[in-house]
Amino acid sequence: PYYGFSPWVIVIAIALLLPPTILMGMTLPLLARALTRVKERSAIDLGALYSLNTLGAAAGSLVTGFFLIAFLGVYATLLVAATVNISIGIVAVIIGRRGSFGAFEEAPVTDTEPEPGAAVGVKSPVLKSTLFWGFALSGFLALSVEMVWIRLFAPYLENSTYAFALILAIFLFGISAGGWVARKWAFKAKSAALGFGICQALAGLSTGLGLLLIFLFVRHYNKLLPKLGLLIVQPSIILEQSLWILLILVPSTFFMGAGFPFIAQWAGKEFANFGGRTGKLYAGNTVGSIIGALAGGFLLLPTLGTKNSIIFILLLYLANGLLIIYLNREHLRQRVFVAVLVIVTLFIGAGASALLPDPNIYAIKSANKGTNVLAYREDPDVNVTLLEAKGNSKDRGLHINLRNISGTGLHLTPWMLHLPLLLMKEQRPDPERLLIIGLGIGHTFTLALDHYPELKVEVVELVPSVAELFAKFNPSAPMALKNGNGTIIIADGRNYLLSATKPYDVVLIDPTPPLYGTGAVNLYTADFFNIVKERLNPTGILLLRVPYSADMHSLKLLLRTAIDVFPYVSLWKPPFKGAGYSLVASSTSYTEGDKEVKERLSKVSNLNDRWMKILYRTQPRLIGRGIGLLGDPDRYKVVTDDRPYLEFPLFNK
Repeated sequence: PYYGFSPWVIVIAIALLLPPTILMGMTLPLLARALTRVKERSAIDLGALYSLNTLGAAAGSLVTGFFLIAFLGVYATLLVAATVNISIGIVAVIIGRRGSFGAFEEAPVTDTEPEPGAAVGVKSPVLKSTLFWGFALSGFLALSVEMVWIRLFAPYLENSTYAFALILAIFLFGISAGGWVARKWAFKAKSAALGFGICQALAGLSTGLGLLLIFLFVRHYNKLLPKLGLLIVQPSIILEQSLWILLILVPSTFFMGAGFPFIAQWAGKEFANFGGRTGKLYAGNTVGSIIGALAGGFLLLPTLGTKNSIIFILLLYLANGLLIIYLNREHLRQRVFVAVLVIVTLFIGAGASALLPDPNIYAIKSANKGTNVLAYREDPDVNVTLLEAKGNSKDRGLHINLRNISGTGLHLTPWMLHLPLLLMKEQRPDPERLLIIGLGIGHTFTLALDHYPELKVEVVELVPSVAELFAKFNPSAPMALKNGNGTIIIADGRNYLLSATKPYDVVLIDPTPPLYGTGAVNLYTADFFNIVKERLNPTGILLLRVPYSADMHSLKLLLRTAIDVFPYVSLWKPPFKGAGYSLVASSTSYTEGDKEVKERLSKVSNLNDRWMKILYRTQPRLIGRGIGLLGDPDRYKVVTDDRPYLEFPLFNK
C-alpha cells in the first residue's frame, strides 16, 4: 500500500477523528446564531468570533508543539484538551439555561443582497451562489499553499515538531489578524461579495510576494543546511527564523482571513436563516480545505514541484478573486481596477514562471557548491535529491529534505552490516533473515547480498523516490535487484515489522537524522524496541545507527530506553570523527570485544583483499556496555510513544 497506509488504517483514523471533528464543526454556525444580535453586525460579531477562534488555534499549536507534549506526554495532552472542551460545554449550557441571550431581532427572509443576475427580493440559495463556491475554493487554496510552505520551511528547522507547530501557528495568526481587522471593513462595505473578491485577489498577489521573499530567506540560511543539531547548539535560531516566516506568510494569510467577515456580512443578509447559511458556507470551506490539504501534498508537490505549486495556487487565487470582482463590478468606483489586476496577474505569473528557480534546488546548489543535481523528486512528505561531485561521477550523495543522509563513502556502511553478524557468529553461525529499515543509497542492502549470499534480505523504505534513485544511480543496484534473496518494500518500517510473521536474525535501522526529526522518534521508543524484541530470534540482534548530530544527553536517553527493553546493550564507534554511533541490543549476552570481532572478520569467506582492508581500517571500537554507559541512570528517562522526550530537545534535559 502507498506509503504504508492500508484501508484499515484509514477506517480507524476516520472512526477516531470524525465524531469529535463533526462536533467541532457544528459549533461555528450555532455560535454565529447565538452571538449575532442584528444582521447589520454579522461581519463584526462573526468576524470577531472567527478571529478569536483562529487565534486560539494558533496558540494551541504553539503550546502543544513546544510545551504540552514535551512536559505532559501525548495521552495527558489529549486529556487536557478533552477536559477543556467539556468545561466549555458545561459553561455554555449554564449560560444558555439562565437565558443570558436576549431575543433575536429577526430580519425579513427576503432581505438579501442579490446574486449577480438574480431578481431582487428572491431568496438566494447558498449552494448555487458563486460566492459559496468561491469560499469553498478559498479553503482549498489556503490548505494547499500551507502544505507547500511547510515543505519549504521545515528543512531549515530540521523537520522538527517545532517547525510544524511554528509554521502552522504563524499561518493561523495571519488569518486571525486579517479576520479581526477586516470586520469593520466588511461592516462598512457596500458589497460584501466584492470585498471578498478583492481579498482573494490580494491573497494571490501577496502569495507571489512571499515566493519572491523566500529566495532571500534561502540565501540567508542555506549555509546552515550541511549542519545538523542546530536546535540544540543554537536554539535561538527558532526565533530568528520565525521572524522571516512571519514576513513571508502573514501578508497572504492576512487577506485569507480578511475574506471571512465579508462572507459573514453576506450571510447575514438573510438573518432568519443566518445559522443555516453560515453552516453551509463553513462546511463548503472546510471540505475545500480537506481536498486542498490532500491535493497540496499528494498531487501538486509531486507533480508541479514547489515553485510551480505556489504559482499555480496564486493564479487560482487571482482567478477566484477576479471572477467575483467581475460579477460585482457595478459596485466598483473605477472599473480600470479590474484591468490593472489582470495585468499584474499576467506579469507575476509569466515572470515567476520564467525567471525563478525552484527554491529547494536553489538551496541545494547554494549549500553544496561543486556538485551537480542528478535527480530531484518531490514526494508527498519529503523532497529527495541526488548530487554528484563535479568531475567525479563516483562521488554521489543522497539528500532528503535538503540534508545529506547517505553517500558513496564506505566509512560506516560495511560495519553496520558486519558488526551484528560477527557478534552473533558463535550463537547463530548461519543467520537466515535480515531486515533493514531505511534504504538510503543502498550500500547495506547490496553488501548484504554480496557478502552473505545465503541471507534473505528485506529493506523497508518509506519514500518511493529513494527506491527509484537507488535503482537508477547505485552501480550495484542492477545485480541486487535481480538477486532473488533481496526485496525492497515501500512501507513504514514500524508498521511493517508489526505485521511480520517470521522472526529475523538481525534488524538494522538507519533513520534519517536528526534524532528529533518529526516521526523519527517512532523508531527510538521503548514501545518500538519491544516490537523489535518480539520479532527477533532469541539470539537475534538489533543495530541502531545513531547520527553524529546527536547530543550526549539525547544519546543517553536513547541508551536508557534500549537498556529498559533489552538485557544486553552495547555502544560502538568508528575510529574517525563525525561518523555517529552504533547501538547494539539483544536478548542474548555477547561478550565479544574489538579483538574477537576482528578475528571473526578474517574468516568471512566472501571478502576479497580490498574489502578486508576497508573493514580493518574502519572497524568500530567498543565504548561500553549496559548501565555503565549512563553514569547516573536516574538522570535519564525512558522514551516512549506517550512521552517522546527525544522529539523535544529544547526541554528534554
